[in-house]
Amino acid sequence: MTTAVLLLIQVVVAIAIAPLVLGVAQFVASILRRTERVVPWRLYGTIIQAAKQGIVTPPNASWVYSFSPIVTLGCSLALLVLFPLITSSGILIGVADIFVVAGVFLFLETSNTLGRMERGLPTSPLVLSLIFTTIILAFVTIALYAGSVNVMDAWNASWQSAPILLCAIGALFLLVLAGRLAHANHSRNFTGFFRATTMLAEGLQLTVLGVFITTLLYPFGLVVNGASTQDVAIAIGVFVLRCLVVSVIFGALEGILVDKRFVTSRNVLLLAALCSLVGLVLSVTTTLL
Repeated sequence: MTTAVLLLIQVVVAIAIAPLVLGVAQFVASILRRTERVVPWRLYGTIIQAAKQGIVTPPNASWVYSFSPIVTLGCSLALLVLFPLITSSGILIGVADIFVVAGVFLFLETSNTLGRMERGLPTSPLVLSLIFTTIILAFVTIALYAGSVNVMDAWNASWQSAPILLCAIGALFLLVLAGRLAHANHSRNFTGFFRATTMLAEGLQLTVLGVFITTLLYPFGLVVNGASTQDVAIAIGVFVLRCLVVSVIFGALEGILVDKRFVTSRNVLLLAALCSLVGLVLSVTTTLL
């Protein structure tokens, strides 16, 4: 298969499975919290019904209300062509810069924060600072150990040969967990088409970051240009399996920790920032020595 076809398959499969990934996480969390069970595949119908309602904008809403969900979804879709989720032969994957990816994440979080402020939800500058710090330091640590700012080189720098990478991986893991605990996108505060976009974006972010973390831990299952149909089918199966494992893990952690008094998204973000800082210090020290 050609590069364009492989990249198209990656994008289509990721978009198709994103609502299921989010639904499974919510389903597992609802079981552990002993609340009303969430049917995993029902999110497909919820997104479709919300999209059919069209664009619904409150009378007193500014342009930020419409800007936030569109940018959030756009950044999430951009990550699908920058990350090697199924194929390592994407058009942009080969030239993707780690700091370009980090910039997309930062832009995404800024959009989320502006959306929260527009809807009158509590927003702390400290939380945004912790998110920025974690993302930048984690990706810098990965780049230092990969010896390159190219995304594919980060995959080749296996954590088995560079245990300090576990600090960066752990920081990203905690970042995703904090998002699950805080329900960062708050899609219920939107209606119509904007609610559909934020729900889809939330599923895509969980999918991309979760698969990114698991691929750093065990980099296998990617196909390249010229792969056979059977190889592509196996790669899709590995990708789906990664997604389901990730959704179960984060759903379980959300269900266990969400009601704990001392386990808040802010505390988890603080731990993530400290973890990424430790990883950066250790990587710089190792490089200099």
